[in-house]
Amino acid sequence: MRPTNEKLEQRIKMLEQEAERHRQSESINKTLYAISNAVSTTSNLTELYKTIHISLSHIIDVTNFYIGLYHEERDSIVILFYSDQTSDDFKELVNISKSDSLSLTYEVVKTRKPLLIQKKDLEAWLTRENRKPCGRIPEIWIGVPLKIRNKVMGVIATQSYTNSNQYTQKDVDLLVSVSNQVALAIDRKKYEEELNIHRNHLEILVNNRTAELTELNKELQKEIDDRKYAEQSLSESENRYYQLFENELDATIVFDAETLQFEDVNKAALELYGYSKEEFINLKAHDISTEKEKTKTDLQKIKDSESKTVRVPVHYFKKKNGATFPGEVNSSAFASGGRKKIISSIRDITKRLKLEKELRQAQKMEAIGTLAGGIAHDFNNILSSIIGFTELAIDDTSENTLLQDNLHEVMIASSRARDLVQQILTFSRQTEQDQKAVQIKIIVREAIKLLRATLPSTIAIRQNIESDSMIMADPIQIHQVIMNLCTNASHAMIEKGGVLEVNLEDVEFDKWSIPQKKAIKPGKYLNLTVSDTGHGIPRSIITRIFDPFFTTKPQGEGSGMGLSVVHGIITDLNGMILPFSESGKGSTFKIYFPVIESEYKQNTDDGATLPKGTECILLIDDEHQVAKMGGQLLNSLGYDVTIKTNSIEAFELFTTESGNFDLVITDLTMPNMSGDDLTMEIKKINPHTPVILYSGFSTKINEKRIQTIGADAFVTKPILKKDFAKLIREILDKVN
Repeated sequence: MRPTNEKLEQRIKMLEQEAERHRQSESINKTLYAISNAVSTTSNLTELYKTIHISLSHIIDVTNFYIGLYHEERDSIVILFYSDQTSDDFKELVNISKSDSLSLTYEVVKTRKPLLIQKKDLEAWLTRENRKPCGRIPEIWIGVPLKIRNKVMGVIATQSYTNSNQYTQKDVDLLVSVSNQVALAIDRKKYEEELNIHRNHLEILVNNRTAELTELNKELQKEIDDRKYAEQSLSESENRYYQLFENELDATIVFDAETLQFEDVNKAALELYGYSKEEFINLKAHDISTEKEKTKTDLQKIKDSESKTVRVPVHYFKKKNGATFPGEVNSSAFASGGRKKIISSIRDITKRLKLEKELRQAQKMEAIGTLAGGIAHDFNNILSSIIGFTELAIDDTSENTLLQDNLHEVMIASSRARDLVQQILTFSRQTEQDQKAVQIKIIVREAIKLLRATLPSTIAIRQNIESDSMIMADPIQIHQVIMNLCTNASHAMIEKGGVLEVNLEDVEFDKWSIPQKKAIKPGKYLNLTVSDTGHGIPRSIITRIFDPFFTTKPQGEGSGMGLSVVHGIITDLNGMILPFSESGKGSTFKIYFPVIESEYKQNTDDGATLPKGTECILLIDDEHQVAKMGGQLLNSLGYDVTIKTNSIEAFELFTTESGNFDLVITDLTMPNMSGDDLTMEIKKINPHTPVILYSGFSTKINEKRIQTIGADAFVTKPILKKDFAKLIREILDKVN
């Protein structure tokens, strides 16, 4: 059953919403990573604030933005960083206390909650509190508290002076989602600077006291006290750093640069690799890698990098259970306890690489579709000439001669070529599926005949085609199903040979006998079975064979779309497909199509007299061969034909002699003036002149477009003489 336009639009909308959620999640993750990474890459708090501002701009408009830190002892807020269109106002607001005029920043600190407020609500608030505002009143304002260890350390805020609808609750949620990372980054950088201050202070104290030791003995006790204080501060800072280390989202590991022995790991590393902390400490860096020599080489580079961060885009690791995964690694060296250490941050990028692979596959399929459209257009033009001239030759050939038989064979081959083009378009999803009553046995036999010519002699084909039943389907799709299944079966036997068996029989199910309790209705079904004696499918993957992009073939030998397309076609026809296979025992695919109550009727109008006429027809086609063939074909039907291979010349002719033409037949794709544009211009001159559009292939033409431009009919090349004759006569008779 083909999906309706409404369902397709709903599905597209869902995919677009899912893609938008994915893009937003990716942007937030990149922002969080950039803020976290900035702690180690920026040299001071000012640079960190700038980096936070730039990072946030990727997910929200922060043109007017500031960061304020709250000092609990002084009960005041200090604006440490701002970027604002009215910067003069901020020069007066470096310090904000609760005694100041009404402050939204202070309100966020006090309530510990995010705040989104528009100008009208702020003005009402000012009036109610009988207070004046701090600086210029914005049209809309967002403030989010920065919390660390359940305490509010400050506020990040952004505002707009021109657009009251600049922000929504969604933007508040975005800022809240990154506020913890911002707070952690600022807190870590603050303590990092404090630590540097303490270290510098300690070094000055030690040097001064050592130089003056003999003369300043009486100051020794004071120096000891100072040193204890500095060590205590250092210990507190190290504890804070350890908390950051433990709570880091990426797996983080510290190890000795010389021995490569692990010394510390965080919770994320334990969860990722599956080891306990004790087990980890007994391992070395290369023990968790699948590329041991590469690991040692990379770590040597890191050790010699003078503390610069070294990034490895993709490195493969193994877990305790033996599973492997690709990881993105950021490592840097540092000194501790007189020895050089290395700290590495590892992120599992399995999902990201899978998405990238699927994107590349989708782009490849899109390119194939575009190529298919171009092939179809040119090839159908060629087939138009072949079929047309062949039909004309048959008309001039004596009955029951070898030449006539040969020409009929050309027509049969041309029809197969036309169907092949349709298969290419179906595969690339560039044509609508035309469902009609189909007798499958004819398609099966035709497909087997085609396969027999391409398979090696080591593969035997057995067929048992018994059923004459009919189903509602697109014959090209059914041919595609058969060819896909038989081709897969032949690939499984290509090395050792074997037997490909195709059976077609009628079956009937009641509600108790439906196989595997699948979601199909009881009734009569046509069972198509394709079996092979090849290497089979392992049980571990048989449930995944219908997944898009899944393939067991080597890279470059399969797209992973064949069985997925087959499954989609059968499901749309309200049928089902059941796979049966074991390793080394071959494979069997059973397909069930619902049968319709209809008799197969052979086409009996081939010998009927073709309708003819004497009207004047203007034929336009930029392909000289197609135009020549079309002229001869129409002449053979009795019509008076004027041929033009240039659309501009054809338009000029019609402009001066519109009353001389009873019908215009024009190609769609032409240089200078396309067929649809030409049709609209013709209709402007004489709206009663019927126009037939035809083309080898086009994605821009549909029923709505045909009605819009005023065309009376659209046909796809190649078209048989009898069909063309009927169509022309119907349109001319309708006008008359």
